[in-house]
Amino acid sequence: MVGDNWSIVSNVFTGSLSFNEVSQRLDAFELEGVGSGANKYGLVGKTISKLQWDNKTPFVFYSARGKNLAVGLLNRNPIQEQVSVGSARAIYVGKLDLEHGIAGHKSLTALLNKTKESSTKRVLWNGGTHTYFPVVGIDLTNDYQVPLTLFRGPRYRYNVLNDGRIILSLDVATRYIDSRPYLEHIKASGLESLRREINLRKWEMKRLGKSFRGVHFFYSLAPMDVGIDGIDERPISKIPADAKQSIADYLITKYGDRKPRNWLDMNQPGLRRGEFAFAPQFLHKNVRFQDVPSRITAEHTYYSDNAHPGSRDPEHTARTRWEKTMDLFDEYEFSALKLGPYQIEFESPLEFPSSNRIPLPKLVAASQNAVSPSRIRDEIKRGLYQVTPIKRAYLYSSGNRDLALSFYDSLVKYTDRNFKVRLPQKPTLLEPNMRNMEKQLQKSRTFDTRNAIVVAIIDDGNTNLHDDITNICGRLKVPAKCITTRTINKIVKQKKTFPLAGYAASLLTRANCIPWVLDSQLTYDCYIAIDVGRAKSENWVMMIVYDKIGKYQIGQTKLAVGESIDRDSLSRCIEDAKALVPDIKSLLYLRDGSVYDQERSDFEFVVKKSGIAHSAIITIRETTPFRIYRGRQSDIWRPDSGNYYILDESNMVLCAAGADEYEHGTPRPITIGFIHITGSVNQFKAFEDVFKLSYLNWGSPGKSYSTPAPLRMAHRIARELSLGIERGIVPF
Repeated sequence: MVGDNWSIVSNVFTGSLSFNEVSQRLDAFELEGVGSGANKYGLVGKTISKLQWDNKTPFVFYSARGKNLAVGLLNRNPIQEQVSVGSARAIYVGKLDLEHGIAGHKSLTALLNKTKESSTKRVLWNGGTHTYFPVVGIDLTNDYQVPLTLFRGPRYRYNVLNDGRIILSLDVATRYIDSRPYLEHIKASGLESLRREINLRKWEMKRLGKSFRGVHFFYSLAPMDVGIDGIDERPISKIPADAKQSIADYLITKYGDRKPRNWLDMNQPGLRRGEFAFAPQFLHKNVRFQDVPSRITAEHTYYSDNAHPGSRDPEHTARTRWEKTMDLFDEYEFSALKLGPYQIEFESPLEFPSSNRIPLPKLVAASQNAVSPSRIRDEIKRGLYQVTPIKRAYLYSSGNRDLALSFYDSLVKYTDRNFKVRLPQKPTLLEPNMRNMEKQLQKSRTFDTRNAIVVAIIDDGNTNLHDDITNICGRLKVPAKCITTRTINKIVKQKKTFPLAGYAASLLTRANCIPWVLDSQLTYDCYIAIDVGRAKSENWVMMIVYDKIGKYQIGQTKLAVGESIDRDSLSRCIEDAKALVPDIKSLLYLRDGSVYDQERSDFEFVVKKSGIAHSAIITIRETTPFRIYRGRQSDIWRPDSGNYYILDESNMVLCAAGADEYEHGTPRPITIGFIHITGSVNQFKAFEDVFKLSYLNWGSPGKSYSTPAPLRMAHRIARELSLGIERGIVPF
């Protein structure tokens, strides 16, 4: 970087070795007897684990020319030329070239990660996929009176891109565990609480069509995570560790010299993982990041600035994260990777021109003035793009009704002043009892779902009541939105209007009002986002359809199984989309995560059959190791909305919600993938459309989503359906 010119800088490092033809000759085992279907990959995984254990080197799965193979790099002949695991056999077939292509990319990527993982374990311990933390954590218990231990370490991933480039992405990571032994939780709440949690996780995994792999704990006697998938209610003094001793005897023998003899609770039950049992006195629960108090995350993560608020530098967080990333790159020698006979050298971070920014879209409301997203809050004070009259309002409150009525009065005044929408002056009060409330709504002679709203005030943290109200109103197809007592106290007693902005905008949007649309049309005719949920033992596909200016429609079907979307489901969704958006000539299908070959093939078949000439699949991955920064000389800043860099011919890393909109933290970008299906679809134009769709965040004027609105909405509704909550409107 020269002078005052700044660049886009990533946490991506390019290796000196390119994989654009064939790799070096790898040692290959042909896998026989692994079968097909869901059980295949479990058996493949066990066989590969056996090969790795025997040969003390990484092996990965490789499928080529109709054969299932396990490949790795051996410095000598294999320990055994034939290995059996269950019905599967691995037979050594000698050296093999790993071919350039999708299958080769996947296998080489896995081998790169496993190779580095095995060497990194010498100095760090493995706390999850490609994430490593120091052996010693930071105890936060005394300072915060919260039993937590914090660990920090690097998160890295190697990738092989479409053009054969090998890259390394490196980022910092933070993790917490509950520092109390899980035995304390069991004694306080009983084994039944753990049994309920295990059953809930099993149900969630079954709903998603995935295998249950246990509730994860941190095991204090060994540097690793363990998964718990069951309970052995016998005391550990009765559970055999082997033929000669019990688990309790084993622990006393191995660790008894470190503590007094009475340190072990001999009567504690055993927690089970497959064939192994663990003593809960040595297990500590992993804590989700969102469950950690904000005062702790504000001071103990790399994302936040600790400085006095008066001297806060909003860009400091990015510099801190960047400095930590670079320190880790040097400290743990991520700059070099030995892969068999080859040494891959990784150089400094990739740089991209500062012109890598998609322009922010212009938005229009009632006045038809095209304004920037930052000005839309003022623009909708003149009126919303489309208003549906609201003739009846219902007010539910689980607490003080006088306070609820005062809040409703504030809401009426706010919507009139800020959105030019008039709500009914007097609401109809609803019964506190859920059953009576539902009957009251059903019997109301003036009840019209197209012209009614429900304003619901609930106690803080009462998620069950929130779900019940949402479900009742969803079945009756009446827009509803909950707000907590704590929030309305701020509005009514402290006279704060800021919480009203998001609440009012969200409520009106649910009532079929459209606050704004895009000024310039999107490139392609129709955008569908599909996600899968499950309600009352029925499988659903949720479809959100957007047209060229950003108006949407919703459709539902009951055709999908698990998380897969079959041909019939896709056919029904596309036919519904054609009914909602006439004369479709081009269609983009937005999908969360990866799209498997079968779904791609089914989509292509359905699109061709429907007569749509131009189509593509756009994949969106939110959980990504890639970062974007703006840099000038030695300084680093957070990215702005629209900053991007191109990974390869099919993938872009994009910051859809940047520092220009959100003050705190380092924005996390998304990775957008492009899969061409039919006709002519310009990849970059499609990526621009995805960015514009992120600005249809009608529930928060002036802020974009980090993902395109159709996909976010489909995912939100599908998640609620999976919890048994029916909702016929988009939950802005």
